[in-house]
Amino acid sequence: MISRRQLLAALGGTAVGTALGSCTKGERSSDEIRIGALCELSGPSSTIGSQQALGIQFAADEINRTGGIVGKGPGVGGRPVRLIVEDTEGKVATGLAKAKKIVDRDRVHALTGVIFSSISMAVQTYINTEGRVPFVNAGSSNPAVSEPPACGRYTFVAEPNSRQFVLPSLYAAKKFGPKWFFIADDYSWGRLTVQLTKDAIKLGSPLEVAGEEFAPLGTINYAPYITKAMVAKPDVIGLVIFGSGYATLLKQLKQMGATAHIHHNFWSQVDANAAGDAVVGMTAGEAYLFDNPKAPRAATFASTYRAAHGTWPDPAAARGYNAVEVLALAIDHAGSVGPEAIVKSLEDLVFPDSVLGTFRFRGCDHLAATSMFVVEGKHDDRYQYYPAFIEEVADAGALLVPCGRTGCESLTRGS
Repeated sequence: MISRRQLLAALGGTAVGTALGSCTKGERSSDEIRIGALCELSGPSSTIGSQQALGIQFAADEINRTGGIVGKGPGVGGRPVRLIVEDTEGKVATGLAKAKKIVDRDRVHALTGVIFSSISMAVQTYINTEGRVPFVNAGSSNPAVSEPPACGRYTFVAEPNSRQFVLPSLYAAKKFGPKWFFIADDYSWGRLTVQLTKDAIKLGSPLEVAGEEFAPLGTINYAPYITKAMVAKPDVIGLVIFGSGYATLLKQLKQMGATAHIHHNFWSQVDANAAGDAVVGMTAGEAYLFDNPKAPRAATFASTYRAAHGTWPDPAAARGYNAVEVLALAIDHAGSVGPEAIVKSLEDLVFPDSVLGTFRFRGCDHLAATSMFVVEGKHDDRYQYYPAFIEEVADAGALLVPCGRTGCESLTRGS
């Protein structure tokens, strides 16, 4: 895990909000490209939020040194990228206030970050109705953030959503069995993702639900839920758990001797490291993995990130990194930091060399269109615990709402 001290050191050259310490803003230059980053640096999702922030910073540093993915550096066409990072604290009110601050006072040209979908919903509504600067959401997988009323002209979602992350569960059902017991977080994302997992399995397998339990976010003792799952004797225990509960539940499953196969909705490197051997053999869905045959730059990013920070990157870091690269490419292609020019460039963008593989946004709802993979937790001397490539999902859009029926079409056009 990246400590608070390491995070502050890594963000030392960045303007950081007062929740992290004193602001270090200097003279504002008309030549700089200002990107605001809203990250959960404290609160229940800080382990992932800090990784997202480090990925965002890593991309900006590369671009400022050499031009990075854009080339023609340093900076974007000679213009430096200046990050202004704010801590949402995992709170809707705080996240919205910070968004308004960096748009209205710091006059950013674009915005990225965010993990919690509830914060995303509030920020996206503000951006589409008042803020009117491009926001590339780098961390919310709740489908609601790319559906009405949250979708809009200025908002883009660069993280695949739960309709995509659930698809690898079909692999687990076919290989390990159709009898499933679900343990999930008890809020909208957890409950919706369980239902979508059922839908994904039914695309190509029978499904028997042996039971489902929903635990409050931040649960420490999962023993009552695990006991019910073990009594039900499922083939697979399906997990939809976010934050500190991810590693806690995996370790308790191992300690209690659960023998069913474990499938998690997504891979978290930070939590896999914390869970240790309990993650070995677990399958999951993921769009970023270190050794991805479909994305040669994924391994390069992983190695350079580890050299800089001493740990292998969490997928949240990769998605933060990708979001800044996407914005830089869009600004370079637009030749402008005007919001409408950036939006148009983002809509036209096709990024074949992203760390996620070929990447673009759907025109109808501004949702990421990228690959999804089945991964399996493994251990070796190089990576320690890591997501090993198993296979690519044949149709990563199988459960997405088809364009023409999203309800976002008129909103993304701004009409």
